Amino acid sequence: MKKQIFITLILIGITIFSINAQAQSTDKGRLSIINEYGPYFGRNTIGFTAVFVAGYSTPSDKDMFGLGVGYDVGVELTDGIPLFVNYRHSFHPDRAVSPIVNMAAGVRLNLSDPVNYSGIYATMASGFQVGMFSLTGGLFLKSLGTTELFPGLEVKCGFRL
Repeated sequence: MKKQIFITLILIGITIFSINAQAQSTDKGRLSIINEYGPYFGRNTIGFTAVFVAGYSTPSDKDMFGLGVGYDVGVELTDGIPLFVNYRHSFHPDRAVSPIVNMAAGVRLNLSDPVNYSGIYATMASGFQVGMFSLTGGLFLKSLGTTELFPGLEVKCGFRL
């Protein structure tokens, strides 16, 4: 568990350093806020997830680096709060419909399981965005401590401010 927290803190530090480095450049990016919601289906579980990401979009609006928090609940997977770093790339942000990829990694705090209170949270998804709305689908990996891994698929829709 200490190793997971240490790795997450390093990833958060790298993200903050990257955001500060981008902010110091001559062209200014902008603050981006993303909300996404949707179901997930995995090994012996089905559930619902919601995430909130606050981050920095580059001046070209192609890349976004952010910090996220969420809430998820499932049948076999206890309810939890993922804390993660997030990277998103939009291939053609100037077009009406643009393909996107989304990657996140961090820890998952398990609320209903005092024995395995910290686990892994990771997701890799792709999809598209239309204006401020997005639809993505992809793979996830969540865990209850180090004992049980729950891989699966998730579909999320949301919006970006």
